[in-house]
Formats: sequence, structure tokens, C-alpha cells
Amino acid sequence: MKLKKRPIFFVLFIISASIYFFKSRPNQVVTEHKEQIIESSSFALGKYCLAIRGNGELEPAHWGASARIIEQWGLPSAMAGGSSASISMFLLNAVAQNPFVTDARIDELERNRRASLIVKSFLGFFTELKRTRFTKDFFKLYGELDKVKAEEMTKRMWFLFGVRNYSEIIGILNKGLKQGIFSAISAEPILRAIKNRDEKKSRFYLQQLKESVELFGKFDAMKDANLFFRPGLIDFEKAAASIGRWASFYALPTREENTMKAWTAFIESCSAGTEGKTWNEILKEKPQCEGLFHMVFKNYFDHEPTEHFEDRQIGTPIAVYPSTAVIVGESALQVQRAFNDYQEKLDPLFGESFKAKNSEEVLFGYWGSPQALQNIKVKLDASDEKSRRFYGLGKASWKTVLSLSPAEPGLASLLPFEAEGKKIISAGGWSDLHPINILKASGCDKVVFLTREGGESLFAQGVANRLMNLKRDKFKLNATLNNMGDADADPEDKWSKLFNLANPKSSVNTALSLATAVSCSNWNAYDIKKSLVDLVENAYRSAYWVNPNAGAEVNLKPVLQDRKPGCQPL
Repeated sequence: MKLKKRPIFFVLFIISASIYFFKSRPNQVVTEHKEQIIESSSFALGKYCLAIRGNGELEPAHWGASARIIEQWGLPSAMAGGSSASISMFLLNAVAQNPFVTDARIDELERNRRASLIVKSFLGFFTELKRTRFTKDFFKLYGELDKVKAEEMTKRMWFLFGVRNYSEIIGILNKGLKQGIFSAISAEPILRAIKNRDEKKSRFYLQQLKESVELFGKFDAMKDANLFFRPGLIDFEKAAASIGRWASFYALPTREENTMKAWTAFIESCSAGTEGKTWNEILKEKPQCEGLFHMVFKNYFDHEPTEHFEDRQIGTPIAVYPSTAVIVGESALQVQRAFNDYQEKLDPLFGESFKAKNSEEVLFGYWGSPQALQNIKVKLDASDEKSRRFYGLGKASWKTVLSLSPAEPGLASLLPFEAEGKKIISAGGWSDLHPINILKASGCDKVVFLTREGGESLFAQGVANRLMNLKRDKFKLNATLNNMGDADADPEDKWSKLFNLANPKSSVNTALSLATAVSCSNWNAYDIKKSLVDLVENAYRSAYWVNPNAGAEVNLKPVLQDRKPGCQPL
């Protein structure tokens, strides 16, 4: 099956577009390959669990860091994380199903080498996408919105609205939809208002679209008034389907002959000797691997199966606990009423003072099997501010997870959904960026935490500050206090109990103290639009803080020599 024209949205690195191959066929890469029958086995996953810190558009840092961990310790037996980490967990689950990884005839070292190589090839996959006729929407989650064109369009629509040229406004919106600049979610309220000749609503929703464009990627939870209510520029349900195609490519559910031959040639020629090497270093040493991977890509999408991989249930073969912030009970009903008020009052400052009616109804939700979640809840330390907010969401498909966890305020509005028969609200996966506690409570003996240096995300703190009424002065939510911690803060203050690096009993320090090892990157130093390769390579080279109580068998290399904020407990 040829690759069809389907929108593919990927966050917060990561989503919506359609793949089109150029009419001219690429040059064939001639290589010898051996016929082989892949015998799948239920191999033992790694004897550790992986906690992944969400990081929005910088998600490719996960590729480098996880490839290095897998190279040394194999694939994890369980994972937890939210926001963009949910995307990374989905892709790693796909790699764990790849028949060249599950091949019963290979030993553990070769399995780790192959799995790591395949994760490293995510960078090659991304490069292949760039070479195809993708719409620009796919790259929005990597911060690549064409803001110049989007701003030109919104400016032009403002002018046209002033002269009541509604037909041309509709034309610009449809053009923006076709080019992937606007989402249907953001454009439909304007189109509906114009159709009804409702001047007040047309003006308001045009203004909201203008804000969406101007504030895209800024993640300023303190100043963005309608952060929780304004329609976003990404349709995350379509995103889930698109990420499903990416995952399917790596899980390789098809055994089509040409696809299998291409994969065989790539694995046999490129796997050996890749330990300690990044994707670019592998290509430099073995330049043929770029062409071989291109043939893997081309042959797969020439015969792409119709299966919707995102429809699969989470938890196989790697157990996962994706997360998202949730608003429940009376506060969830309050949010629903607020959406109605937002649409009636048409006030650009409507959401400025919004907070949950009851901050105890802002909880941290996790998907998983009901029994596993119940066991986790029992074992979590209720004295920890984050852990006591645990909320089990039950079973889910990857489509549900990927439609909600990466959809953080600023990229999407608050989103209603159902879990375990209850109507609740999702506020995105910012709520637990240190998901170590969850894995320890699930029974994991060793937990490796994939993170970056520095304190808790200012965006996450800003969202929590508003939703949970933390009463944290906006001038104290700054990078200096974030990285050093606020030693003057009351340790019993809710903000301090959750986020304060200077509070030894804060949820951040509690989580870090439970980690067996911490992969400490510096991904915030990179602009993904300019330094994608450097971002991935920096994460691959990250040093590890190893817990002094971990034991001599924890031999992850290299070892972190200096103290770095956020990479080890206080």
C-alpha cells in the first residue's frame, strides 16, 4: 500500500502531517542480504524500570538518553512518565516488539545492541520525514510552526474583518487548514461565527486564534489569561493516529518480503560495533547505513499495513504508567460551566483568575491495569504531597493516552474525558515529571530516571500555581529560585512540599532519593529548530548520578562527577 495522504500531528516534539513520496523513485541501494526467518521469543526485559521526564518539543532528547541506557542495560521492564514522555514510551514499546529485537536466536548483548540501534535510528526516521512532502503540521510539536506565515494570515484576517470581507477570511482559514498552520479545533469556531454572521463571536475567536499563534511554544502559564480555555493549534486525536504510524513502522507488524529484506540488510550491516556511538557517528563510520535505512523506510511505507497501532491497549510488552493532571468531582463540573461562560462572555481575560473550586480535586492521574494501580496506591507514601494526589485512571488505549497526556495547556485547552465510568478533566502531563515513586510502588527494584539538570519546570509550577491556588508570588517563580530552591519558603507550604529543591522533603527530592540512577542531560540548553542533532547527542553522552545505596552492580557509564541541581537529591 502506498503511503496515503493522511494528516499526521506529532509534541512537545512532536505531530500532525501527511507523508508524500516524490514522484521520482529514489536510487536503489544495492546490498547483499541473507534470507532469514525471524523467530520471535518472549525474551526477558531489562531488570530495571525507566522513569522519563516529559519535556515538550525537546522530546528527541529521550531518544539519545534511552538509547544509551538500553545499550548498557537492555529494554526496561516498566516505564512511567507524562507529557512527551508518553510518546517516548509508546515508541519504546514498539521497539520491544520489533522482530529483529525479539529474534529467539540472538543473545542478550546482541538484543541490546539492536534495540539501541533502532532507537538511535529515530533520528534517521525524522530525517526521512523531512525529505518527504510532509505538511508543516507534523513538526508543530517540535516548535516548527511557520509563525511568520501564521501571523501574516491572522493579521490579514483582522484587516478583512474590519471591512467585513468574510468570504476571504474563510478562504484564508481553509488555506491555513490545508497547509497545517491552523487546526480544525481553532478554525471551526471562527467559521461557524462567520457563517452565522455573529460579529461579536467572530471578533473574539479571531483574537483567540491570534493569541494562539503569538503564544505558541512559549508555555507561559502565569501571563496567558485563557490558557485553559482557548482552542489549540494541534488536534491531538489526529496526533495519536499519526504517532501510531511511527510506532507501527518500528514494531513491524507486517512481514512483507521486501520490507523484511530491507530490515535484514540494515540490521546485519549496521548493528555490529555500534556501542558507544550515536546515529551520526554510525553513519560516518558506515555510510552505507544511511542508504540501507532509507530502503527500510521506503519499503515499509510502500506496503504500510492498515492497522491502527494506537488502538492497542497500553502495557504490552512493557508495562507503562502514563500520567496526566486531572480535575475531578465538583471542580470538574466547575470547569464545564466555565467553558460555557467562556463562550458566552467572550472575554479575552476570562480565564485570568480561574482556579479549581477545590484544590484537593486537582489530582495526578495514571493509566494502567486497575489491579496494578490499586497496589501502587496502597504502597505510595501518603505523606508525600505528590503521592497523596495519586488518581488511578484504569485501562486505556494508546490513542486515549496520546490524545491527553501531551496535550498541555497552551497546546490545547482543558479536555473532558471519561475514566472508570467517571467524567473528569485532563490538564496534560505536566503533573509528575519525576515518576520514580510510581515505579517503586509498582514493585520495581531498580529505577533509572531520565531527566535534565535544573529544578522543576516553571511551566508546570505556573499551571499548578493557577489551578491549585498555591499562592506562589509570580516573581518567585524564576529560574534562579527554581534551580537553587527557596530556602526561605515555609517547608509546609504546598508549593514547597511539591517543587522546592531546597526542601529535603519536597516531592522532587523524595523522588530523586528513590532513584537507582539518574541520567542527567542538559537539554534545555538546545533549540530543537537549530540543534536537533546536538540535542540528541548531548542526551546520549549524559552522565549518571548513581545512588550510593544502589550497589556495585549498577555500572552505568559515565558517572556524574559534580553536583547538578535536579540530578540528585538534596
